[in-house]
Amino acid sequence: MFPEQKPSPLPILKTIEKFQTKKENTLIIGDSNLDIEAGKAAGIKTVAVTYGYRQKDLLKDADFIIDNFEELLKIIEEI
Repeated sequence: MFPEQKPSPLPILKTIEKFQTKKENTLIIGDSNLDIEAGKAAGIKTVAVTYGYRQKDLLKDADFIIDNFEELLKIIEEI
């Protein structure tokens, strides 16, 4: 738990710090514009899934938009 929640980047940044990884090796996968906003604010790649709670037009700012989980493997290989 963190004192701030999405769209704040704090939870993402603290998780990156805890696991001693790099921003360029991190991405957020979410079904909400709040997930995308938090990822962008944290400086990481963002993947929006269309099979979640929000309409696709709210996810347009994501780096990637996927319609099924299998597409995620291609993105991971790409980045």
